[in-house]
Amino acid sequence: MVKWVDFEAEHARKIVAMNSRDQERYINVQFVDLWFENWKGKLRAVTLLSDNEPIACLGISFQEWGKAEAWALLSNSFKDYKLSIYKMAKAGLGMISTEYHRIQATVDPGYPETIRWIEALGFEYEGRLRKYGPEKQDYLMYSRVG
Repeated sequence: MVKWVDFEAEHARKIVAMNSRDQERYINVQFVDLWFENWKGKLRAVTLLSDNEPIACLGISFQEWGKAEAWALLSNSFKDYKLSIYKMAKAGLGMISTEYHRIQATVDPGYPETIRWIEALGFEYEGRLRKYGPEKQDYLMYSRVG
């Protein structure tokens, strides 16, 4: 059975511990715990479960002055659910856009599929963030403004 549920940090822990993609290779369970502890109370997120196993976590981290950061954590199994994940992300961004004038996302340029996906969600390229990533790799900044 496939269903969307309210996000819990345990969903992200499971993806990272057992089923993360190459893009998330630098993330470990301790990173997940620290990240979500820092964002407690400033996060809206959902998880796609299939047979009670997390497939994808999608969320928005709220920042000051009407800004938010979009993020996604996908398991290796996500490809069978791409359309469902895309539809949920599009709907969630549409709802958040009425509350926040800027939604941003950082993207590792080494993954063209991710770039196509973020652009399909209505984000526009803003620039290169030099040595931004955990392995000192450049990242790309994208945003949706309204």
